[in-house]
Amino acid sequence: MNLEALLHKTRLFRRCNQQQIRAIASVCVEHDLEPGTLISRQTYLGSTFFVVQAGEALVRRINENGEDRPVGVLRPGDSYGVTSLFVGEPRDASVLATSPMRIWSLRRDDFEELLREYPELWRTLTIPPELVARLRTPTADWLEADESLVFISRRHWIVPAKPMLVTSLAFILLMVVLVTTACAAGEFPAFTVPVTALYLLVLIWFWLDWRNDYFAVTTRRIVHHEHVLFLFEAREEAPIDRVQNVHLIRGFFANLFNYGDVEIETAASAGMMLITRIPAPEAMRDAIFAQSSRWQAVNRAAHRLQIQDELAAKLGASLASPDSMPVPEVPFALSDQNALQFRRRGLAHLLDKLASWGLIPRTRAVSRDGVIWRKHWIFMLSSTIVPFLLAGFFGAAFLVLTINTPAWALVLEVYLRILAVVGFVAAYLWFFWRLNDWANDLYIVTNDRIIDIERHPLFLAESRREASLGVIQNVAFRQGNLASKVFNYGDVLVQTAGPGTFTFTRVANPREVQREVFRRMELFRRLTKEREARELRGELSDWFGVYSQMPTSQSDRPIRIAD
Repeated sequence: MNLEALLHKTRLFRRCNQQQIRAIASVCVEHDLEPGTLISRQTYLGSTFFVVQAGEALVRRINENGEDRPVGVLRPGDSYGVTSLFVGEPRDASVLATSPMRIWSLRRDDFEELLREYPELWRTLTIPPELVARLRTPTADWLEADESLVFISRRHWIVPAKPMLVTSLAFILLMVVLVTTACAAGEFPAFTVPVTALYLLVLIWFWLDWRNDYFAVTTRRIVHHEHVLFLFEAREEAPIDRVQNVHLIRGFFANLFNYGDVEIETAASAGMMLITRIPAPEAMRDAIFAQSSRWQAVNRAAHRLQIQDELAAKLGASLASPDSMPVPEVPFALSDQNALQFRRRGLAHLLDKLASWGLIPRTRAVSRDGVIWRKHWIFMLSSTIVPFLLAGFFGAAFLVLTINTPAWALVLEVYLRILAVVGFVAAYLWFFWRLNDWANDLYIVTNDRIIDIERHPLFLAESRREASLGVIQNVAFRQGNLASKVFNYGDVLVQTAGPGTFTFTRVANPREVQREVFRRMELFRRLTKEREARELRGELSDWFGVYSQMPTSQSDRPIRIAD
C-alpha cells in the first residue's frame, strides 16, 4: 500500500480528495527503523503525526500510579498523533518498534503551512470531537506559553435570566401604570423613551455582568474569575495537581435546569474553591480529574523514564534511547520565563522616574533573587500629602518672613520665624515618618519563599511572616471598589497548607502580582521535584552499581582464610 492510500485510510484524512491527499503526502517524510527504535516517548512534547506502512510497534504507558503497562500494538495502516498536529502537549504513551518498520511522519509546522496554502482542507478533515472542542476553546492572555485551556464555562443562563425577568415584569407594570395615568389626564406619554432606554441599559448590565464571570480548567490549573464592571474583580487559581476532591451540589431546580455548584478541595487551610451555578457541572468535574490524572501520569512517567536512562548508562544495558527517535521531540517542562514586566503611564511613570533617581522607593523592584512589592503609590501620596503641604506652608512662611516681613508681623517676627522653623521641621519629620512607614511594608517573592514584612520606622515594631513556595495551594486577587479599578490596585491572597493566608494588601497591578507568584510557585515545585528525583535516581544508580559488581557464582566469591 503506497503513502497516498495509507493517508486516505486514516480517520483524519478519509474525506480528503485525491489532490489534497497528494499535497499532504508531499510533506511527509519516510523512515526505515530497526527493531528496538523508540519512535515516540511518553512525556515528550508531541509535534508529529505518524502512519505505519510496514512492521509492528508496541505502545506502552506509565499511568498515574507509576505502573508501566502495554496498551496497544501498531500494525500496517495504523496511525497516531492527531492531537500533536494541532496542540503541543506531552505524549500519553511511548511507542517502540518491535520489528523492522517503515513509517511516515508529518510534522505540525509542515501541516500548518499546508493548511495556510489550502484553507479548504479544514472542511474535509475528520477531527475527533474532543479535539474539536479543544480547538474551539478560546485562548486567554493569562495563559503561559506551555499551557492551554481544556474547559471553560460561564454560569448557567438562569443566573442572568432571573433578574432580567424580574426587571422586565417591573418595567411592564410601571409602563402600564404610567401610560394609563397619562392617557387619563390627556397627556402625551413622552416619558416612555427614557424609561425604555433605562430598562434596556439595566438588561445590558445584567448580561455583561454574567458574561464577565467564567470558570476554566487548563492543563496546569483551575481558574475562577469574578468581575462586576467598574466595581469589583476577583480571580482565584489553584494548581491542578493540588486538587484533593471535587464535590457536586444540586437542588431541585438545579436538577430541573441541569446546573449545580462545584466545590474543589485543596490542602489549603482557608477551605474550598466554590464555583456556583455552573451548567452541567459533571463536565467540569471530569475535566479536573482528567487533567489531574494526566499531570500525575506525566510526572510519574518522566521520573521513571529518567531512572531507566540512568540505570542503563550505569549498568551498560542496551535500551531504546530518545536519541534514536526518527523525529526528535523535546521533554515537557514548565516555562522558565523572565520576571513579568508591565508599562507605566502618567503619574505612575513620573513616580517610577523619581524612584529610578533614588528620591522615593519603588513600588515594584525586580532582582535576580526575586520581586519586591510595596503598596500602590496612591497610598504613599494619600499618607504624605498632608505633612508635605504643611512643610511647604511653613517653608513658604519662613521665606516670606525672611525676605519681606509684613508690617503686621514685625512685632512677632522672631517668634513667627521660630514657629515657621519648628513647624517645617515637625512637618518634614511627619512626612519622613509616613513615607518610611509606607516604604517599610514589603511583600516579597523569592525563588523559594514568600515573605510578608510589616515594619514601623525607627525599629519600633516589625512583623515578618515567611513560607516556602512549595506549600502554596491557591493564589487569588481582588479589586473591591471603583477606586481600585481606576488606579489598578488590589489585594493578592496566597493560601498555604501551613502558615495560613498571606495577603499582599493594595499592591499595584494585582493581576500581574498574582501571575508572578503563581509562576514562581510552579517553577519552584518543578525544580524541587527534579532535585528530589535526581537524588533518588543517584541513590538507585549507586545501589545497582554495587549490585552489578557483586559475585554472581560460588567460584567468584572471595576465600576466607581462618585466623
